[in-house]
Amino acid sequence: MAAADRAARPLSSQVIEAMPCAHPFDEHLFERAKLQWQFGEWESLAAIGRDGLAHHPERATISLLIASACIQLGEPDAARPLIHQAKAWGCSRTLMARILISGVHNSLARTAVLSGREQLATRHFRAAVQIGSPGTDVPLLARARTETQQQQLRRHAHLLANPVEGRRPEDGVITGENT
Repeated sequence: MAAADRAARPLSSQVIEAMPCAHPFDEHLFERAKLQWQFGEWESLAAIGRDGLAHHPERATISLLIASACIQLGEPDAARPLIHQAKAWGCSRTLMARILISGVHNSLARTAVLSGREQLATRHFRAAVQIGSPGTDVPLLARARTETQQQQLRRHAHLLANPVEGRRPEDGVITGENT
């Protein structure tokens, strides 16, 4: 930009243009969080670090998505402050309702899978994606969500049937007393 053009603009816009970003953030975090939510990768989504979130332009939505993952993992106490933070950061009530209602459908779908009601599960997974992520390729995402959730349920069922296999070394020594 020519010096004459810059001089004609107000000083405040010149200062903003010259200032580097004071708080860097992961520019791919929002897309990653959204994709993890769409696929139902709750553990990965819940594990997203909150440290750099405060300066991210999509922080409200990311916080809400992380909260929804915590709910799906059975951790409502971890979700509650994230929901409050999302609201404080300006997350719309409509988006909050869509994501939380979507979570209800996801839970209903998982229950249907466990009770052997596959068609009902498919309808609920589809509703979960359609409500929470309108305007996307719902059939594609619903298939992906269904497969991911079924894999998670199979893994959890296996761990329940074989609890020793689910132990990590840092959980402590496995003895006859704690198996």
